[in-house]
Amino acid sequence: MLAIKGRSARDIFGMHDELKLCSCATLFAEVSLGGSVFHLLIESYFGGKADVRTRALLGGSLAAD
Repeated sequence: MLAIKGRSARDIFGMHDELKLCSCATLFAEVSLGGSVFHLLIESYFGGKADVRTRALLGGSLAAD
C-alpha cells in the first residue's frame, strides 16, 4: 500500500475500510518499533494522526503525533 502514490486510503478502500485501516495501524503501531510499516501508514495516509478512539482505548500512549 505504501507504494501507491496519489491516492488516499479512502480512494483505495472506501470510507468504512479507511477508518478500519487507521484504527488497525494505530493499534499495531503501539506495539511496534518506531518507523514500522504501521507508523509509515499513519504518516502517509492519515497525516501522522493516529486514530483518536483507538488511542483512547489504549490509554493514549502512541507517540505518532
